[in-house]
Amino acid sequence: MQIDYKFSDEAIQASIQRLQELGTDMTRITRGIAAVLASESDDAFQKEADPATGKKWQQLTPNYAAQLATRGLTGKMLNRSMGGLAMSLTTDFDAVSAAIGSNKAYAAIHQLGGTPDMPNAPAAIPARPYMGLSQNGISDIIDIINITLSNAINDRP
Repeated sequence: MQIDYKFSDEAIQASIQRLQELGTDMTRITRGIAAVLASESDDAFQKEADPATGKKWQQLTPNYAAQLATRGLTGKMLNRSMGGLAMSLTTDFDAVSAAIGSNKAYAAIHQLGGTPDMPNAPAAIPARPYMGLSQNGISDIIDIINITLSNAINDRP
């Protein structure tokens, strides 16, 4: 006795097609990743801590903090003015990548710190990383990827 069963594989083929399309344009994922990067940096400025390690930034020297205060620049580090570093961060994303950055000339020195080959004042600037990913940020990105893949497979926007 032989039983033949015919089935429609349209739903399976459609799911595979949606995954293939997602593989060539991951904008739904990279847009979410860019948002996570921005959120992580915002948290870093609020906590005054490295987003990747949670380590607090080195405090300003009392003398420099006093100099800033006389100019009315008080509050959180790297976030003291409307044109400051925190306000300068922008995100970008496309079909295959996500990024965060700043157009401020001093952005890199605050992220990475001064180096011995610089003049004394900038060489003394410690790294105060504000771009990076915490474990929560990494988990958020993994969730974005998993949800997006699941939605593509199950034909949900």
